[in-house]
Amino acid sequence: MGEPQYLSYPNLAIAQSVFTLASPSTEHAAKQSSLKALQDDIREHKMAPLYAYLAHPQTGKLNSSGEGGSAVKSP
Repeated sequence: MGEPQYLSYPNLAIAQSVFTLASPSTEHAAKQSSLKALQDDIREHKMAPLYAYLAHPQTGKLNSSGEGGSAVKSP
């Protein structure tokens, strides 16, 4: 028999990007690269519910004061 096959979910790279964006002590350059990676993953895997959860103007987890006033720009 061969090596066991494991599912690639959860995608921990996505979780790391979200953590980097949410961390207040992360440098701006790291946040920008994490945002780009997260946006690409959301588009590639068609994860609109995740986008809505993170970037909704009133209830988004990454938008403390609404989409326009957030330190992190939405895709």
